[in-house]
Amino acid sequence: MNSPPCLRARLARAAAQEHLRGDNLFRCFYVVPMVAGLIRRLALARNRLRDYCEELIPHVILPRLTRSQVYARFGIQRCVWDEFEPAFGTEVGIATRADAEFLFSFLEKQQPARFLEIGTWRGGTAALIKTVCPQTEVVTLNYPEPDLTNNPLQKAEVGRAFQRRNLDVKLVWADSADLPRMNLGRFDAIFVDGDHKFKAALGDLENAWAILQTGGYLLFHDFVQEFATERQPHCRRVVRAFRRFARNHREEIAEGFCMEQSWIGVVRKRFEHS
Repeated sequence: MNSPPCLRARLARAAAQEHLRGDNLFRCFYVVPMVAGLIRRLALARNRLRDYCEELIPHVILPRLTRSQVYARFGIQRCVWDEFEPAFGTEVGIATRADAEFLFSFLEKQQPARFLEIGTWRGGTAALIKTVCPQTEVVTLNYPEPDLTNNPLQKAEVGRAFQRRNLDVKLVWADSADLPRMNLGRFDAIFVDGDHKFKAALGDLENAWAILQTGGYLLFHDFVQEFATERQPHCRRVVRAFRRFARNHREEIAEGFCMEQSWIGVVRKRFEHS
């Protein structure tokens, strides 16, 4: 028996919709992941090619010194971290123990009049620097929406290390890209550990350099100089940013170095009469 025309039409529409749903499911479960995977592979290939080309371009390579060489060169008498690690260990955002062994001992020896940190996190770095450099004016700058940063935190957690110790540290809520317009003055030492995307890292280095006193030190974290497959992607971006920065300011850099096993790079700004 023949079906009424309206029933045949409804059945045809239902069949078409079922076919469309099948096509959509195929796209969702097969085509979309396949395209996404292809895009990821192309991006990785592009990054490897870029890294290879970067190696061919003449660039500044910071000499790598042993801990003994660094301590002797700057007259450092003690490792600050050995004393303060039990109290500050969970509040300092470091990649390696060598970072802490270098950073705090170096700054204790330098006793900068004014110190700026870009990237506050829990505030352990600023707190310990204020502890070992009590006469230093310590300013730390953090992005106003910390839950969107590299190491997300609740806003109440940012700077807790110096707040709970009642240390005189100034916390500035701002985007580091706005640093040139903030009128914070000049600093004798600046530690950059903010956004690790290439453009942001390069911007932080450039902006920090502009407000660094001549003879002052610019320190930057996640600087793993050697290209290697095991190096973290964010470290590769920081290295690329530093190389671009160093090409822009080669004549203004008096010296630079990094310590073995540390992820901190250091350059000193040349005195104007040098």
